[in-house]
Amino acid sequence: GVNDENRSYEYDDKGQRVKWLKDLDANGSIDKVEKGTYDDEGHLVKLEIDNNNDGNVDRIDFRSYDDFDDLASLARDNKEVGDGNAEQLFFYKNTEISNTDHLSGLENIYFQKDNLEVTISDDVLDKIANDDNSHKVIVNSKKSGDVLNLDGNFVKTTDTEAHGGQDYVKYTDDAGNALIVDPDVTVNII
Repeated sequence: GVNDENRSYEYDDKGQRVKWLKDLDANGSIDKVEKGTYDDEGHLVKLEIDNNNDGNVDRIDFRSYDDFDDLASLARDNKEVGDGNAEQLFFYKNTEISNTDHLSGLENIYFQKDNLEVTISDDVLDKIANDDNSHKVIVNSKKSGDVLNLDGNFVKTTDTEAHGGQDYVKYTDDAGNALIVDPDVTVNII
């Protein structure tokens, strides 16, 4: 395809790209600005996106990496942007959710590859719920072979919720928080 988008970049003293300036319609003015923050290992760990160059951040992506420097997960804050909390969490690698930074109030989890295995404990779900005790997180997958391990006092209920034309299965913890899980995801209570 033809790309009419013009881009320019700014770099820090380590040669890391810290700002992306994009002219999406090639009219000579910047339409979108992205700013990156890196950790000491050179991983892009935070990306702030201003979709219309009005000076307000419209989305923040927090990225984490595995021991091989591959993207493991991405937490996306796109509602009350700047509150530090992501509403969406995307998985690219097998992961045990242990770090709840940016996850208070999390609403959706997405499996992004086939055959991923993700583990979440009731303690982590409680931290995500932030003492709400009726918080729910929807777990989605468009892939095959994905596994969700629930570590702790979880119960599979007979309740379901319709999402995207499918009946998602409800799992609750002792505090009353719930994971609403895509029926294509295999769930193990461990």
